Amino acid sequence: MPLSASTAFAVALYITAALLPGLAVLRLLRVDVADVTVRLGLAAGLGLALHPLAFLWARTLGVPLGAVAWGALLIVAGAGALWPQRRTGTARTSGVVAASGGVEGAASRRLAGACLAALVGMVLAARWWAVRDLSVPMWGDSVHHAMIVRLFVAQGGLVRSWLPEVPLATFTYHFGLHAGAAGLAWLTGLAPHRALIVAGQTLMVLQVLTAYALAAGLTGRRWAGVGAAVAAAGLSPMPGYYVNWGRYTQLAGQTILPSAALLVAWAAGAPTAAWATWETRATRGARLEADHQVRLANGEVASVAESRRHARLRIGLAAALAVAGLALTHYLVTATFALLAAAWWLVVSIGGRATAGEALRALARLAAVAVAAVAAAGPWLPAMAGGLLFQTAVAVTADAVAPAVYGATSVDALRAGLPQILADHARIRVGGLLLVAAAIGAAWAAVRRERLAATGLAWTALLVVAAYPWLVGLPLGAVLKDFTAAIGMYLPLGLVVGGAFGDIVARASGRWRRAPLVATAVVLLAGGAAAWSGGGPPVVEHQLVTKADEAAIAWVRTNTPPDARFLVSGFMAFGDSVAAGDDAGWWLPQLAERATTLPPITYGLERSVDPGYRAAVNAVYAALPKGPDDPELIALIEARGVTHAFVGATARALDGDALAASPRWREVYAQDGVRVFERRMDG
Repeated sequence: MPLSASTAFAVALYITAALLPGLAVLRLLRVDVADVTVRLGLAAGLGLALHPLAFLWARTLGVPLGAVAWGALLIVAGAGALWPQRRTGTARTSGVVAASGGVEGAASRRLAGACLAALVGMVLAARWWAVRDLSVPMWGDSVHHAMIVRLFVAQGGLVRSWLPEVPLATFTYHFGLHAGAAGLAWLTGLAPHRALIVAGQTLMVLQVLTAYALAAGLTGRRWAGVGAAVAAAGLSPMPGYYVNWGRYTQLAGQTILPSAALLVAWAAGAPTAAWATWETRATRGARLEADHQVRLANGEVASVAESRRHARLRIGLAAALAVAGLALTHYLVTATFALLAAAWWLVVSIGGRATAGEALRALARLAAVAVAAVAAAGPWLPAMAGGLLFQTAVAVTADAVAPAVYGATSVDALRAGLPQILADHARIRVGGLLLVAAAIGAAWAAVRRERLAATGLAWTALLVVAAYPWLVGLPLGAVLKDFTAAIGMYLPLGLVVGGAFGDIVARASGRWRRAPLVATAVVLLAGGAAAWSGGGPPVVEHQLVTKADEAAIAWVRTNTPPDARFLVSGFMAFGDSVAAGDDAGWWLPQLAERATTLPPITYGLERSVDPGYRAAVNAVYAALPKGPDDPELIALIEARGVTHAFVGATARALDGDALAASPRWREVYAQDGVRVFERRMDG
């Protein structure tokens, strides 16, 4: 995307569309977050969660969406977010959040806030510089993500099938990312695939905010939030590297996850500014009693217990909305969220020395939020449960020797290659810098018994067990793909880094008043280097659509009939269960409005209009390596009505030279490595 005023406007609009709904719901439910930086991060994740909920309930109620409706929703959200709120005696208590007083001084908090703002700015600049020459999202996932956005834009909201783009009769894919991108396309006029780039790259900026909010909101320490934000800013190659895969759906889920986790923790556990370190029962009781007496003396509430019950209810409703939106945005990230909730409960219950009654009450509140979230996402549950994506996940989980299906790997293969797999995950997907920082944080946490870092470590351990349950003797396949866990590891390890960093700065500040200045310098240097190196520039090998392809696609749009159907390059993948494209031909339906022989890879996850559709597609790509003159391939493409062939700059499976040598094809375009052929009907 070119670095232009229109791009800047689109980025600002997407950020606004995330913040305003979240701020409005926090205001409506009187979740009064004292720390403005935490409030912004919390609102960003919550607002993103509301996007798919708006699409779902609009369809359920029969309300069409579009530019006018989406703009009106944002205006209403803005009015709700900015509407003056009358302060009452219970207003501050209703938030009952980890207040910042008592752990960090005002000057230190201001420096931490400045560091966060600088991190956001550096990540914003770095992520947009990386894609300055990119006009079409990269690799295979982007094809179906852009098509979903295209369907939403054209049909006014959440669709029930992939028609008319692809003959698939169901739509069961998670759609949070696509809802926000469709809204952006409506308001800016951006093409769906370009709106997807804006949304995906901007999510990397919002991830910094939400990672900060979780760490700072749980501990009351802004510097803990800054530490977690540095991890998300690029201390790991992820999520910056996601641009190479177009893996923006997972990023969208991971951006919502911290906000959902923070709200759930507040709803389920006792709010406290002293959460950073372990508390004995005696000190905890003394603190709560002192808090109770201060509130009564100030006349804030008639009953602290009653106020807290009401606050929990309101925060619980906000938490349920966030969790429901997360579930609609990414199914597997929702599973990682559940593991975080379990880790938090274990740390609070065991490490916090809670009584059995307190632990059970927290567990009951977690269950209540889950029930409310299911109700909020209720209209989508039949589609999700009936979808092949969900059924495949269940089958893989239950079958300890499941074959490779959409990235899941058999236990036998994992056992054989586990040392190398773990080494690759650590080196390539997690990154040495983050591992070193997390190791230092873990050592500090062990000495200081710091809870946030302990939660991050417990979450990490649960993720490893979910990816490799057989390591602890569980007779299951992978509950969670190890690749999915590895590329999202910057969040749990970020909590380890943030917890330790916040504690170090707090302790140092008590003895040396220049400690916050030193922390600022460290963050700006490390954060700047991380932001600009995290993920690196896009990898050329992952780019299906080059400038030469774009020129050829423009020629196709102008010089071929609208009913033309193209044979495009592709190969069998995922255990030969589906075919995937390897060049720009995969994009022809969206960029040139021309049909092809290869649908988005999600055709393997949905039910087709024609029961034989999947087999027909696969047959073409199973026969493609035999060459253009193979009788089987000739019969298959004749049956599919193929009139042309497109060989892109990155094509490997479809041989342009073989097509040129065949008497059945005539070359009509050849420029900069891209070739277009017309089929000779008399050949």
